[in-house]
Amino acid sequence: MYVTTPASYLFMRVLKQLVMDEKDNFAIVVANIVLQDVYLDDILTGCSNLKELQILKSELVQLCESVEMSLHRWCFSQSNSHLPDHQLDQLPEENTGKA
Repeated sequence: MYVTTPASYLFMRVLKQLVMDEKDNFAIVVANIVLQDVYLDDILTGCSNLKELQILKSELVQLCESVEMSLHRWCFSQSNSHLPDHQLDQLPEENTGKA
């Protein structure tokens, strides 16, 4: 949570500038997610399958790491699953595609 009102605005401005600066290095999907699916300090988006999620996570992490920002607390749920929601960071390495 941000202490001051302008902090969330500044965070969004930094993200937008980052996407504009790095647009040639990342998929258009990542840019669209950053521009359209961010609310305050959360990225709220969806994927068709777990493999797509792994790729998206990897690219978002790379994008943020390019300016020494870090992302954490990844969560996902599957609408067609009887299983509970999962913490992506807690899944085994081979299932998450972590570098």
